[in-house]
Amino acid sequence: SNPYQLSAESDRIYLFWRGIGFKPNISYSDDGGQTWQPGRILIQPKQTYTNQRPYVKYYSNGRDRIHIAFTDGHPRKEPTNGIYYACYRNKAFFRADGTRITALDSIPFDPRDADVVYDARLTNVRAWVWDVAEDRQGHPVILYTRLPKETDHRYHYARWNGRRWIDHEIVAAGPWFPQTSPGQTEREPHYSGGITLDHDNPNVVFLSRQINGVFEIERRETSDGGSSWVSQPVTQHSAHDNVRPFIPWHAQPGHGPYLLWMNNERYIHYTNYKTSIRMINRW
Repeated sequence: SNPYQLSAESDRIYLFWRGIGFKPNISYSDDGGQTWQPGRILIQPKQTYTNQRPYVKYYSNGRDRIHIAFTDGHPRKEPTNGIYYACYRNKAFFRADGTRITALDSIPFDPRDADVVYDARLTNVRAWVWDVAEDRQGHPVILYTRLPKETDHRYHYARWNGRRWIDHEIVAAGPWFPQTSPGQTEREPHYSGGITLDHDNPNVVFLSRQINGVFEIERRETSDGGSSWVSQPVTQHSAHDNVRPFIPWHAQPGHGPYLLWMNNERYIHYTNYKTSIRMINRW
């Protein structure tokens, strides 16, 4: 569940979740969550693609906007899984340049009616979305992974500069992180170590990549829109994989858990694991 309250709409609460048909669904409440409008599908690929189930990341400024980054579906099912963007504001959905997609009352919309941030149909390299945020100008920033091979995951940073999307590769992350049982075929080869934005400063990302056979957490910062990065280790020389970093929104260093991640003594599958969640507020 992804709830967002917009002060510019009299504190209306919007709720997003995976629902009908495994598609992104939306509802809203105007009385503080006591009653809700019936849920509706938000993103619906065209009729020929009705089995697709888009994966979505959301972010809101809490005032008047909700940023939405999403895919065609699961990269295991969609060989040309792309990355798309839409913004909700003032009862409608828009592309980053302000072009109107559709009114709230007229959803669903097709992925390709939104911004095509990365078109995998042109490259035949599938992708998966990881995060979305808003910079100080109100422009969206998106993190995603390109998967030229299942053993070669590449983190990407796409940023709207006010005129167009600028896309840079951050770093190669290695293969999937689940520990494939001997003699078995990996069931989730698109599970990257993970990457997340600092939503209070989207020039900063935290990522997990394989170093000397173990997944480690790094902090990276850009001062030029993603062209170059300064790297700082968070974990080093670890005995077990460190994956899926996450920053709680608006937490301040020294005032609670600032960075969290999963440490895996064993992770074969989401049904077979021995893991712990770790946290740190300085590095």
